[in-house]
Amino acid sequence: MTTLNIDDGYVALPRRVAIGAFFALAFAAIAPVGTMSWYVSKLDSRIETLEATDRRLADKDTAMTERIEQLDRDRDRLARVEEQVRIATDLLREIRQDLRRSPTR
Repeated sequence: MTTLNIDDGYVALPRRVAIGAFFALAFAAIAPVGTMSWYVSKLDSRIETLEATDRRLADKDTAMTERIEQLDRDRDRLARVEEQVRIATDLLREIRQDLRRSPTR
């Protein structure tokens, strides 16, 4: 119980109140640290997730760039083949014309 002695200038509280006050102050000091550590770990996990996503997208971007370069090479190769086919077709036409013009035996 509380002992109140105003003449002597002190108030004596029960021991439970002192222990409760100690734990309340300890909790008040520890709670922000715990909350901040939880928040920091949450941010770290989000950052790790974003970095993993960024790496995955960078790999896809690299693969897409390589695929586009390959398609460009294939398009150039196809243009050369088309030109060769056109030249061969022209030669065949000339040969046919020559064969039609020349007397047959």
